Amino acid sequence: MEQKIQKWNRWVQILREQITRLVQSNYIYAETRKIVVENSAINNSNLFYDWLTRNYVDATLMGIRRQLDDHSDCISLIKLLRDLQINSTLLTREKHLSLYSKDMHALGHNAFDILAGKDLNVFPEKTLEIDLQQLEKIKALHKEFIDRRIAHYEKVSEVQSLGTFQDLDDAILILENIFQKYFLLLTASSTKLLPIPQYDWTSIFKQSWLSNITKEMEQDE
Repeated sequence: MEQKIQKWNRWVQILREQITRLVQSNYIYAETRKIVVENSAINNSNLFYDWLTRNYVDATLMGIRRQLDDHSDCISLIKLLRDLQINSTLLTREKHLSLYSKDMHALGHNAFDILAGKDLNVFPEKTLEIDLQQLEKIKALHKEFIDRRIAHYEKVSEVQSLGTFQDLDDAILILENIFQKYFLLLTASSTKLLPIPQYDWTSIFKQSWLSNITKEMEQDE
C-alpha cells in the first residue's frame, strides 16, 4: 500500500510541473493577444503573430496529449486517475487525515468532505469515473488531429478538424481543476498552477525591440 501511495506522490509532483507549463503558457498567450488587440498600431496581419500562434497551438496540443497518454511507460494524468480508480479503497478519510497534524484534523475532515462528499470515509470511485470521462472527451476532440498532424504527419487525407481556441482553453481548465483535486487529496496541500511573477513580465513590450543600430541601418537603406 505504501509503495503505491509513494508512487502517486512522485507522479503528482511531475504532473504539477507539466500542467503548470500548460496553464502558464495559456495565460501568457492570452495576455499577449490582448495587448495586440488593444493596440491598433500593431493589431494587423504579421508573420510574427502567425509564428507565435502556431507554436502556442502545437505546444499546447502536445502538452494536452501528454496528459492523455496511456502507454505503459509514461506518466500522465489519465494514468494516475485510472490507477487511483483501481485502488480507490486506499483513498480513505483516515489516510487523508494522517497527512495533517492532530490540531489540523478539523481542516482535514473539511477538505475530505469537499473532495469526497460529506461523511464519506472512502473517496468515491464514481467521482474518478466522472473525471476520467472528462479526460476522454478531451481525447476524443483533440487526439486524432494531434497524432496525425502534430506528433506525426500521416498520409491520410481526411483528419478530424482542429478545435477552437476556446476548446484549448476549456481543456486546460479541466486538466487544471482535476489535477488540483487529486493533488489536494494525495498531499493535503492546495496548489496554484499559475505562478505569479514578482515582476512585470509585460515590461519587455514597453521597450523598442529594435536597437538604434538596426534603426540606423534601415534608414540608410
